[in-house]
Amino acid sequence: MNIILIGTQVFELPPKSYSGLEMIVSQLAQHLAKKHKVYLVAPNGSYIPNVEIIETGPASPINPERDAFLKYREIVTRIVERDPKNTIISSHSWSMYEYLLKIKNPSIKITHTFHGPNILEMPKEKFIREQIMNGEWNLIGISKAQAKYHSDALGGAPVHVIYNGVDQNIYKFWDGYRDDTILYLGLMNKEKGADKFAEMMVKYNYKAKMIGEDTFIADPNFVRQLIAYINAEGKNIEFWGTVSHEYKLYSL
Repeated sequence: MNIILIGTQVFELPPKSYSGLEMIVSQLAQHLAKKHKVYLVAPNGSYIPNVEIIETGPASPINPERDAFLKYREIVTRIVERDPKNTIISSHSWSMYEYLLKIKNPSIKITHTFHGPNILEMPKEKFIREQIMNGEWNLIGISKAQAKYHSDALGGAPVHVIYNGVDQNIYKFWDGYRDDTILYLGLMNKEKGADKFAEMMVKYNYKAKMIGEDTFIADPNFVRQLIAYINAEGKNIEFWGTVSHEYKLYSL
């Protein structure tokens, strides 16, 4: 089987710091390559053993997926045309430009996994709407709640559920003492609710730690305002920002 994985264009793969989606795509590529021929559409500098990288340009927080698509569409099309029955495109992107390939050639096999609240707007073209409603686009959510959310947004189109796998080898169980601390672990942006978390910790005077990518993001001003708020109001909040994987495990 030939599997073409498409992620975001935000980070090189595997990611060097916080990036949940990119980490999942990297691990998928690594494990699928044990049994299949795997191609990975990713920013320049990406490297995973036994995986063929299709480079799309420099990594960027603005996530230039349209520009990336213009670079990889012909390469991916050639791979599919060589063995269409045994080739699958597994998309984990935000903008879903790769589905333009399926619109042009409906026989192409594509799955798309939603990793966030990005909403696919139902196209106006009747034949595309029929493809989506008939389940031919193979849409996937990472939880039942998320799948329902996207299905409802698409007027009841089928959205399946496949939970993200976790490589247990990169985590260690900790049997020592942990104090009563609430942990925020995620990207420092409004979409993830970093500001709401800080406000709640201040309101209820909880002890908390905030860990996650705070430099390679689209809105640095949001982080500056968040830190200013914590310095002024969050007496019990430790803001760590971007840390290594090892330090993240230590925080848990």
